[in-house]
Amino acid sequence: MFSIYTINAVLLLIFSLVTLSQTKKNTRVKTMLIISVIWLILYEGLRWEIGTDWEPYYESFIHGYEKDESHVELGYVFLNNFMRAFLPNYTCFLLALSAFFYIIIYKTLIKYSIAPLMSLCIYYCTLLGYLGCNRQLIAVMICLLSIKYIIDKRLWHFLLLMIIAFLFHTSSLIFLPAYFIVNAEFKSKIIVFFIVITLIISQVGLIDRIPYINYLSLLDANSSEKLAVYSSRIDVNQFSVLGVLKRLVIIIPSLFVLQKSNDFINNSFIKLYITGCLIYFTFNGSVLMLMSGRGAMYYNVTEMLVIPILLKYYFKDVNLQRVIWFAYFCLLLYLMHRDINKYFLMLDENIFIPYKSVLSQLWIL
Repeated sequence: MFSIYTINAVLLLIFSLVTLSQTKKNTRVKTMLIISVIWLILYEGLRWEIGTDWEPYYESFIHGYEKDESHVELGYVFLNNFMRAFLPNYTCFLLALSAFFYIIIYKTLIKYSIAPLMSLCIYYCTLLGYLGCNRQLIAVMICLLSIKYIIDKRLWHFLLLMIIAFLFHTSSLIFLPAYFIVNAEFKSKIIVFFIVITLIISQVGLIDRIPYINYLSLLDANSSEKLAVYSSRIDVNQFSVLGVLKRLVIIIPSLFVLQKSNDFINNSFIKLYITGCLIYFTFNGSVLMLMSGRGAMYYNVTEMLVIPILLKYYFKDVNLQRVIWFAYFCLLLYLMHRDINKYFLMLDENIFIPYKSVLSQLWIL
């Protein structure tokens, strides 16, 4: 489907292809990256009635959170009520959140990415389906920020950020082992063993057979309602062969890099990505598939850094890099639209298409 989402992705692709042979210190790369980030801040911040959970977040901003709404984390309650008290405009709130997200993305890409514009394109395509998950995206960005302290081995700084992330979304606890994962030895045979085990678990439907699994949602009233919806839509929760194959295509060459490379930073991102894939494999096809996908997101956000690492490591010819990156982008584009169309299958309404902007109310768009 030709939409603004496709246009954004294609423009980012073009920028990445043009700058693939240049380093991130190049002026053109920095300029294109800044322009892209500013555009994405405006595009996401100025959205209206678009994305997941629009209505509950909008209503909560307009009316504020009550003390008895215990299912919403304190950090978000404070941020929401603080913003509406001093700047009671939901669009300003969304713009502030969007700026927060993309400033962290920008700083991460400038510091760690081999090809920043390619990484930004991957981030956009893989996380578009989570647009509107305000609380969790804040937590994901804080966890992404914490990777710096994992790499620098500053445990207390990492734990402080984890506490802050927890105050915005309790699911961020799943990222707590990341500090130890990057320092663990990833032997290929052991990783392959875990891949096989997790795929067997998902294939035999073991997760859905565990009696207590249905009570996990009691931890969060909002999650309980969503779990009921997901359970009723079996077609949405079918085992995704393409999702598995896409991740295996990344994991297999990544294992060889881990064995051959001594680059601690690059290897750290690869280890985090593999961990996210194992979470995905375990719950693939289960009733918790979509919800566990949100948990794996804390790890899989590193895909935007892993793909350039693999591309530069295995292919030295720039033109060949462009061809392979274009082919992978086509897969990402397909998966991006599949992800946003899943909400239509679950909710019988399209919460992403057509894109609507607050400016359209003023007849500007």
